[in-house]
Amino acid sequence: LLRTSGTVLVDWSHAVIGPAWVDAAGLIVDIIHTDPIDAPRWNRADDLVKRVAAEFSPSTHGGPAVEPIVDFLVAILGLSERECRNPDPAGMPQLREFQRERASRLRAWLWASEHLA
Repeated sequence: LLRTSGTVLVDWSHAVIGPAWVDAAGLIVDIIHTDPIDAPRWNRADDLVKRVAAEFSPSTHGGPAVEPIVDFLVAILGLSERECRNPDPAGMPQLREFQRERASRLRAWLWASEHLA
């Protein structure tokens, strides 16, 4: 998908071409979503963002660029928040609750995160 402006977010279960860090950032989403809600877990997610940035993301200001990774996590939060407001699709009665919970966890992490500026 090529665009002259904006961002396109495609569900990870579909084949896509993108930056190398997207798969690792997707795992951070899963960790935030499934870990118990407490400060040490949020710190672990913050550390993972830094590790993914150090491994995959080009430097923009002398250090690893965490901004694109945080932006991706915020995009997943927004997508989950929007989609959870829709009616359940046929045959998938738990999908919207899953999306609500994921949005809630990502929001809580973001507010507690050192990356929120």
